[in-house]
Amino acid sequence: MALEAEATKLAVARSMLARLDQDYIDALKLAVAEELRAEVYPQALEEARAELEEAFARRRARLEDQQAAYREEIDSEVENRIERGIEQARSDLLADVEDRLTELREARNDARQQWDAAEHQLLALLRQLLSEKGRYLRNTFIEEFDQFGINAILKRHGWRVRSKQTFSERTVKTKIDEARWQTRHLFWLDTVPAEGVADEEEGAEEMPEHSDVIPDRLALPEGSGA
Repeated sequence: MALEAEATKLAVARSMLARLDQDYIDALKLAVAEELRAEVYPQALEEARAELEEAFARRRARLEDQQAAYREEIDSEVENRIERGIEQARSDLLADVEDRLTELREARNDARQQWDAAEHQLLALLRQLLSEKGRYLRNTFIEEFDQFGINAILKRHGWRVRSKQTFSERTVKTKIDEARWQTRHLFWLDTVPAEGVADEEEGAEEMPEHSDVIPDRLALPEGSGA
């Protein structure tokens, strides 16, 4: 009986639909679709939004990871370049310093050779000028003589200049130490005494044994000019 009732209702509905015109059917379908859309659309929209947000979050995470990796790579490259630059600068500086030191050593050696040559020339000149017998420097028109400075140079070669006062008027203003000048007359070359050998005082120097110079007149007072 129930099945017959349902079949009857279905037949009646079909009969009614058959009597409806096409416009009414279309309007009915549209109304049903709108009703379904009103129920389904918010849920579909929410699901679509959730999917998009998840996809966006994944994409952003990948981009951040890529950015972090790129930043680390850049930082590492920058550090490597800085280290290479510092190392290159250090190498260049060391090379420049070494070149400069080489130049300074060569200049020092040249200066030392020139200095040694000048000292030997000075010694040779003094040997001709004074000899070991003693001479009056005033005879060669010398009025002032730095005996202290000359001896500081000659000491390296085992020689020194000695001087003394005589009765002569042929005076030479002579520097005998850093701050003391005296009037001297006779000058000669002598060897520097060996260590431990007593040396005579500068002011008490005697005339060489082989000197052929004979004192004649009293010398001028100490510190006076020629």
